[in-house]
Amino acid sequence: TDGATIAQAATPDMRGPIQYALTTPQRRRGLVRPMEWDRLTLTFERPDPERFPALGLATDALRRGGTAPAVLNAANEVAVGRFLDGSIRFPEIVETVGVQA
Repeated sequence: TDGATIAQAATPDMRGPIQYALTTPQRRRGLVRPMEWDRLTLTFERPDPERFPALGLATDALRRGGTAPAVLNAANEVAVGRFLDGSIRFPEIVETVGVQA
């Protein structure tokens, strides 16, 4: 209501979120190196929907509500699995998800 935004920032390393998931609700000493705030530059730009077409699928799923985001996630898991096993190429992930979702 006051226009403020609060963000969680960390060094990009999945060990942090995994550790948090395993130890919640407690916070344990981190496995990830701390942020170096004096070396950090953040730049925010509007996402390009042509460059990132999956964002449109996510936005549509959020607008639909209900189980649509879960369906989108499931379709993405299937498509990524197909990419990993060599059945489809990387750009076909979004096409596959768009058809399934």
